[in-house]
Amino acid sequence: MFVERLYRTLMDRYPDAAGGAHWEGLLTTGGWSRENLFAAFVHSEEFGVRCRDAGIQQGTYMPPPMSRLFVYRLYETALDRKPDEPGLLGWTDILESGRLSGAQMAYEFMFCEEIRLRNLNNGQFVDALYKAMLGRDADAGGRVLWTGELDRGVSRVNLFRSFVDSAEFKAICRDFGINIGTFTAR
Repeated sequence: MFVERLYRTLMDRYPDAAGGAHWEGLLTTGGWSRENLFAAFVHSEEFGVRCRDAGIQQGTYMPPPMSRLFVYRLYETALDRKPDEPGLLGWTDILESGRLSGAQMAYEFMFCEEIRLRNLNNGQFVDALYKAMLGRDADAGGRVLWTGELDRGVSRVNLFRSFVDSAEFKAICRDFGINIGTFTAR
């Protein structure tokens, strides 16, 4: 749907089958963000021709760095809200400077005061981990398994460590160009 909107808005046409499939693939499995895709369209020759035909300058668009998008994603998935500008820039700086790795930053979000104040039960905490760490809802079997582990006394920090070690979280960090690092609880 997003790819079709880009074609309709910027190129004034529907996507051809091969072009639409190419861009959808980059968006869904190629690690491209919507911002990167938008930038590619804006800088395309076809969009340049449309701009010249309309008598306007093509201009440029620089998508935000992937590290900023990773931090933005944590705000949305862990805290369930949009970031404030100082927080977004501050956390992005911490991530880009290497003071925290992707795993360490995810820990800071998942165990922050804002989350603690929600007083999540074990099932809600598992749901929050799936959303923040894996970017998806918990599957029924996984939710039962991990909630059961917490109910049996496994600590939330140890459960978090399991999510950090998952192939899914590692793939998310790789797609964002983030150093996953190692996780050491404080």
